[in-house]
Amino acid sequence: MLSFAASVAHAEDDEEAEHRYTTELLARARAAGGDGLWLDVVRFISGNGHPGEAIELAEPYLRDHPGDKDAAFTYSVMLREADGLPRPGDRERAALERFRRPFRGWPRSSGQ
Repeated sequence: MLSFAASVAHAEDDEEAEHRYTTELLARARAAGGDGLWLDVVRFISGNGHPGEAIELAEPYLRDHPGDKDAAFTYSVMLREADGLPRPGDRERAALERFRRPFRGWPRSSGQ
């Protein structure tokens, strides 16, 4: 029900209500004790037009769980969503910059 309410709020450009619903979704997922459920909510946030916000939520989890392949895949999908936005916001641009920074100058030729 909350995900539907968040989607409706997004469609009506009611950012405050959308954020309130997604915050509640995240809290309930955490209370349920499952990282997978919490990650599903993060993915929902990204798919609902806020990949930058979702990436900010996911990055600390990924640092703490480097072997979580589902989280890594979800992160890659969210990065593609951020990169594919016609007008990415500040959060999306910042997330893409954080991702690209380590790869500057790569690949190097074998002589370097």
